[in-house]
Amino acid sequence: MTNNIPDISFITICYNGFKDTCELIESLQNKIHSVSYEIIVVDNASHENEAAKIHQLYPTVVAIRSNENSGFSGGNNIGIQVAKGKYIFLINNDTYIESDHIAYLVERLESRPEIGGVSPKIRFAFPPQHIQFAGFTPLSQITLRNHMLGFDCPDDGTFDTPHTTPYLHGAAMMFKREVIEKYQSTVAATKNSLAFILKGRFDLAAAIFYGVNSGLLRPSSDKKSVVSPDK
Repeated sequence: MTNNIPDISFITICYNGFKDTCELIESLQNKIHSVSYEIIVVDNASHENEAAKIHQLYPTVVAIRSNENSGFSGGNNIGIQVAKGKYIFLINNDTYIESDHIAYLVERLESRPEIGGVSPKIRFAFPPQHIQFAGFTPLSQITLRNHMLGFDCPDDGTFDTPHTTPYLHGAAMMFKREVIEKYQSTVAATKNSLAFILKGRFDLAAAIFYGVNSGLLRPSSDKKSVVSPDK
């Protein structure tokens, strides 16, 4: 559903990933009915003009073609510049929504003014659908590395409690528009500034908040993600 001022702007980057992007779009359109939203796809200089193909298939989707591959931060900043939503939800195009529990993330995000962003719990799509992400550990002062909580663990309720996390997950994170507006000059200064804005002590909100099904998002790829220490 869409309004002139949507609740959420879903932003995803597409680079030679037309099929995955279509699956994400259809999961959003089929599952999300509790909030108003817009979907923004940034074609990060794919070999084919995938923005045009997406616009033809999904006329309500805002599809933007970039003439250069600006990477994760640059591509998302292109989408953020045109986003109208009260909340910005960055989501990888190889993930999909399996249930409509976005309202629980919004509730967590608005529960305290100091919360700037939230990430849902993320599961692998392939059986046995173990957890991919349920938060991060802090960076080690010795190795400058960190780890994902819950990685490859069964989704048995152990990681069902919302908690703070030093970092959000780039595959799925939602933050308040005011976070961007507060640092607007920084965003304008460098296309790769997004990572600096989002670093800080944000809250992690698992999708099971108040006992709701934890499977909000699952990567559709069978490849396990590797977390860089600077993310």
